[in-house]
Amino acid sequence: MKTRFLFIALFFLAISSIQAQPGNKMGKDRNREDFRPRFEQNEPGDKFEHMAKMLELTDEQKSKIEALQTPHMKKMIAFRNQLGEKQAQKRTLMSADKPDQKKINALVDEVSKIRADQEKERINHGLTIKGFLTDDQKVKFDMMQQHNAKKGGKKGHNGPKG
Repeated sequence: MKTRFLFIALFFLAISSIQAQPGNKMGKDRNREDFRPRFEQNEPGDKFEHMAKMLELTDEQKSKIEALQTPHMKKMIAFRNQLGEKQAQKRTLMSADKPDQKKINALVDEVSKIRADQEKERINHGLTIKGFLTDDQKVKFDMMQQHNAKKGGKKGHNGPKG
């Protein structure tokens, strides 16, 4: 009986380890791109090139928008860093033997303010880009924004949008 149980356990262990191996999943071929870290798959340059192609941007429009990208991304990184720090502080306070609710509430308020500032920056960036577009491009841009919002936004990160 023990031998039979051991055999069955080893069989299921072997099957589960085979299924856990990377490779052909659900009949679809996977390539090395699938195994890149998430942040590498969604590089800002990739998004910009996609947007430029979809909107059929002129070279002048591309250069104007590209000039906005780096300062905007720096601001978004700063917001994400601030949010991460505040969330870590909140976890520390929450895990204390006697959590200080006033301090926790203050951190919640700070997080809300950072998120609001981040959203304002995101909106400002989008409106600035729209200022460089033709009427047809604006319609396409708005459609792209709505499509991204339905997908969960730019949450191209494991965390808040940015």
